[in-house]
Amino acid sequence: MPIIQTAYGPVDQDGLEDLRGEFDTTALLRAVDAVDRARGQLEELRENLLEMHGVTMHLVNGDSMASPDSADVHELTEMLESGAYDVIEAMEAIHAITDQLEKLGSEEVWDTFD
Repeated sequence: MPIIQTAYGPVDQDGLEDLRGEFDTTALLRAVDAVDRARGQLEELRENLLEMHGVTMHLVNGDSMASPDSADVHELTEMLESGAYDVIEAMEAIHAITDQLEKLGSEEVWDTFD
């Protein structure tokens, strides 16, 4: 597999040709959107996790110091699941892209860094 030098480092020429024929660069922008959605969820996810901790301290451990003023446990579980799903979706989008971009590398390319 021939290696070519680019302004961005050495790449596998065959892998580059494959990407030129099939890679959708707008997938990167969709991944950015997914990350933005997930980023917006992180603070809420954190708060919901802390609230769930209080709920489970009260329900599971019988901790009388925990506040029973929290949201319904089922509602809270759904909010946690939804927030976690948004984060997972963003990470899966990034993984799908990096998986394709790995075509630019080969053993020969990585050997150039040694």
